[in-house]
Amino acid sequence: MNIERQKSFKRKRAVSFNLERTPEEKKVSLTVVIPLRVTRARLDLIDRITYYRHDYKIPDTVAVLVVDDGSRPEDFAALKEREDGKRLRVISTGRKHYNVFSPALARNIGAQVAEGEFLLFLDADLSPYPGFFDDILREIKINDMDKEATNFLMCPVIYLTERGYTLYKDLDPDLRRQTFISALMRSDGDLIDKFSSGTSAVVVRRHYYLARGGMDTQFNGWGYEDFEFTNRLIRRSRQFPLPEEWMSMDGNFMTINRYVGWKSVYRLHGDWLASKGIYLFHIPHVIEKTYQRNEPTNRKLLKQRMEEDWRGEGEPPALFDLHSGKSLFLARNPFTYGRDIAPYFGEPIFAHEEEFPDALAFEQRVRRAGATRVVFGNPYKSASTIMAYRWCRENNFPYLVCERGALPDSVFHDPGGFLNDSDSYHPQRWDRPLTEAETEAVEHYIRKPPLRTTVTVTVRNRQ
Repeated sequence: MNIERQKSFKRKRAVSFNLERTPEEKKVSLTVVIPLRVTRARLDLIDRITYYRHDYKIPDTVAVLVVDDGSRPEDFAALKEREDGKRLRVISTGRKHYNVFSPALARNIGAQVAEGEFLLFLDADLSPYPGFFDDILREIKINDMDKEATNFLMCPVIYLTERGYTLYKDLDPDLRRQTFISALMRSDGDLIDKFSSGTSAVVVRRHYYLARGGMDTQFNGWGYEDFEFTNRLIRRSRQFPLPEEWMSMDGNFMTINRYVGWKSVYRLHGDWLASKGIYLFHIPHVIEKTYQRNEPTNRKLLKQRMEEDWRGEGEPPALFDLHSGKSLFLARNPFTYGRDIAPYFGEPIFAHEEEFPDALAFEQRVRRAGATRVVFGNPYKSASTIMAYRWCRENNFPYLVCERGALPDSVFHDPGGFLNDSDSYHPQRWDRPLTEAETEAVEHYIRKPPLRTTVTVTVRNRQ
């Protein structure tokens, strides 16, 4: 797969979950991921990838990543010419034009490559108003998306007519948003083609997207891959109560007015931002003849995948973070490798301790795999794991020990060793007076421990 990378895996030698950030690092960072394929009928997409500039107030913390899936070489070269060396970057999935376009794959690769803490999936035909990205960054904070990974945003879309787009171009950019919201409210069919609050333009925490396995690449061509993924988000966020008859396909996002079926709750997520005047604008374009060719197949797959998710089955495997190197696992269990933590380990490589009769064989396996860290369960479980553990410590090779934590439902990931042989337990790391708030929190836990415990662990890079 041909993926351009600006950072080498070798730059990050171990997982780092350090939550103590500098003021500069605390700024929310957002990567806008635009999946596309340029065709003879849609050469206009080459220029449309710069529509984000309609928000001339776009903050420095927002980057734009265009993921091309199968454009012809000359069209991909034309996309690359739009790169500005600062904000806009164009990459390729490496697939050819004779493959069916996969927006799911393009979005997944974009999420793996992106460097922002949050993702916004945007189609190239959507245009923001001045101040849109600042509004999104504020909504991320207002909705506690930095604290609650399951929270997400959905951006409603107003579809312009050709006449509406002519007016859009002629207007002062600062007047566009309110002008077309007013046109929508008065049902002005000359300017507005339609409106939808249920869209694929969602904002999600990047590592949560990866943990959920991203979008299902079984969907081929445009259609329903975004519905399937967002339905998984909805069922896990529970921002709104789930309606009855979840599997019902009745209605659409513009007209549904009974709280029945998945579409009724789906549109509420878009209505949330619509009520605040936060919209994207769809610029009209030619509809390709093959646009909905796979619609019947994808619709059937949507129903199948939603039924599976309802039963707690079939979620795609977690995607790995391309910035987090490779991890060689000597144990795979709920403590070492789970969906929610998987992206932080980068590409996983699973091995058996029987593969390593001695330290030289273990070192060769590590080098051959290109591993940037080794992950242990209990490193003292066998002679082979003890040997590997000692090799890592003696050679200062990054490793993590992952085991059951002391509190209920907790896990620890320690780069310093296992229990009393780890410097993580040295008194200088914990022997200090508790603040009044910390003391109160401990006493509250003792009085009424939670049913489930979330423990924040800081994992340091070993030098």
